[in-house]
Amino acid sequence: MKIQNMYKSIKLFGIFIFIFSNCFSQQNNQWLDSISSDYISKNNIVGMSVSIVQPDSIYYGISGVLKQNRNQKIILQSKFFLASLTKSLTSLIAKKMEEEGLISFDTKFFDVFPELLKIKNAKKYEQITLSELLSHKARINDFYIYDKTIIDSVSTKTKKRLELAKLTLTKSRKSKNNYSNVGYIMGALMLEKRAGVDFEVLVKNTLDSLSLDYLVGYPNTNDVYDTNDTWGHNIFAKEKNRFNLREDNFFSDFQLPCWGLSMSILDYSLYIQLHLNGLLGKDNFLKSENYKELHNTFKKYNFGWITRKLGSFKISTHDGSGGIYFGRTVIVPDEKVAIVVLFNQTATSLKELNNFIEFIIKNYKQII
Repeated sequence: MKIQNMYKSIKLFGIFIFIFSNCFSQQNNQWLDSISSDYISKNNIVGMSVSIVQPDSIYYGISGVLKQNRNQKIILQSKFFLASLTKSLTSLIAKKMEEEGLISFDTKFFDVFPELLKIKNAKKYEQITLSELLSHKARINDFYIYDKTIIDSVSTKTKKRLELAKLTLTKSRKSKNNYSNVGYIMGALMLEKRAGVDFEVLVKNTLDSLSLDYLVGYPNTNDVYDTNDTWGHNIFAKEKNRFNLREDNFFSDFQLPCWGLSMSILDYSLYIQLHLNGLLGKDNFLKSENYKELHNTFKKYNFGWITRKLGSFKISTHDGSGGIYFGRTVIVPDEKVAIVVLFNQTATSLKELNNFIEFIIKNYKQII
């Protein structure tokens, strides 16, 4: 019943988004195609998609191939692994649930799971809140300290997340704030417990209501070529042209809340347009004030978003790095624009990427 109440208010909104999005011309922009082609050539990139997102229009550029050493070109519908760009969706769902009265960002983890307070060392974490878990301020450990076989010994995704939380509570607490994917998994546990459904259902209901297509996990993990989706590439691996091999597969099925989504540039750009318009004072999926809270509550890391400077521009941004993919989103509210860049490989020079994005922001008005 809770989940039905949560989404009753957005059914019509989802229909509106579907109609509105189909009004956009889903065509490549020649200027973006050209500068994307130059970029991948100069930086030895396998392939990329890029978009310029404005409040009422979106422009797209693509270049490169789906997989190294194959002549299958990327198209607008090609999906990329978003990795940590997924975190903003988890925070968005949390804020929607707060609007619906199902949870608060001030809700403590042990308000939802009081039985876990019995775990040895758990009292060190007694005061942690949903807000702290989703803004990396809970001072908890990340994946690298855990034996994955222990987590995978249980059957369902939710049970795996719960097992991870139990293990986390036995560990010593960090002395200062640190970036932790586990915080997002523990936050998702709170959301699914209060909503009464698995987190995967929360994601599906949210993205379906917005008419946005997606996959969970990497778009391609085998050698079947009857697809338009991308393969990921680890350009730093010892083996030449190595891609999507088992050793590189950092993604596990229970990790959706922190870095699990794959989307095309078309669908992800529509999602980012919601944030841009929200930051500009327009209510849509969330109330405008709640987008501003997601992006601007703290000085630096917020809720799936980092506030910083890019040259002279104040931006809200986040990267997604899945080992064999890389993505960056930059929202510039003062310029009423957002830029999305998605690669199907490990990141190369972040300085060059910063320059590329800054160049687009400074010049697109004269070209588009």
